[in-house]
Amino acid sequence: MMFRQTPGAERRYGPPSSKTSCLPPACCRGCWPSCAPQWDILLLPGTVEEAVQWFATHPHPDILFLDIQLADGLSFYFIEQARPESMIVFTTAYDEYAVRAFTVNSIDYLLKPVRRERLADSLEKFERLTAPRIREQNERMDM
Repeated sequence: MMFRQTPGAERRYGPPSSKTSCLPPACCRGCWPSCAPQWDILLLPGTVEEAVQWFATHPHPDILFLDIQLADGLSFYFIEQARPESMIVFTTAYDEYAVRAFTVNSIDYLLKPVRRERLADSLEKFERLTAPRIREQNERMDM
């Protein structure tokens, strides 16, 4: 999943006042609407190569939800190549990558099947971590 400012939207940051886009993995889509109904859902390409190309031509989101295993490799390869500025939440069935996940801007690690409560916890953590920056950006815009 990714959050980013929607092109052409009023530049207010942070849910629910801004327009955001998110790209949750398939495992989160079922519980996503009840956890964050104010965010739109978009999907990233499924391969490392396609995702890297997408990141090269689009604004980086505030947060990414990534599966560890992508169609053509591990998401760590995507991170090495695309160098996203985003916060990352990993969603995976593999607990052996947890330590490595926290070396690449990860704020959480959700094991599949992802429970609604855990997804909500991750979104709350993201909002807590970004609240000071969002307030600062909104205050600058109001000047």
